[in-house]
Amino acid sequence: MNVPEADVYLLYEFAVYPRRNVIVGPVETYQIEPKVMDVLSALMARRGDVLSREELIAAVWTDRVGGDERLTRAISQLRKAFLDSVKSPRFIETVPKRGYRLVCPVGVEPRGQNLKHGENASLDFLAAEPRVDFDRRAAIVVAGLAVGVLIILVAVGFALA
Repeated sequence: MNVPEADVYLLYEFAVYPRRNVIVGPVETYQIEPKVMDVLSALMARRGDVLSREELIAAVWTDRVGGDERLTRAISQLRKAFLDSVKSPRFIETVPKRGYRLVCPVGVEPRGQNLKHGENASLDFLAAEPRVDFDRRAAIVVAGLAVGVLIILVAVGFALA
């Protein structure tokens, strides 16, 4: 599947701005290196297809020296930005002995059109507003904190009684 060229790509609750090298998530905005964005762009261009390490290195780095380490680092940075997991990937899947593939749907905001907040909207403002899905991990952390506070309050209540 080829993804049309766009100013903004939407991957679940994340907005990707390739020209700015920015990934805006529901909690945080990530400024990533141009080569890391090039890796993501290559994966988005062939979403669902497995791209070998060699294909990605050839597409992103003209000098192949140290390409393996740089690709591993780029994939790691993308996973961090997308809050992705190697064991249960929502975005980038490692296919053992074959390469990587983008497994999430890719939406596009066509060129010349702006997000509802406008092209010049503050990226921090966009990051504060979740896009599509609520991050399950964040919900688990919040629920865990709430339970912890409740336990402390109950313990203090018994101690005072």
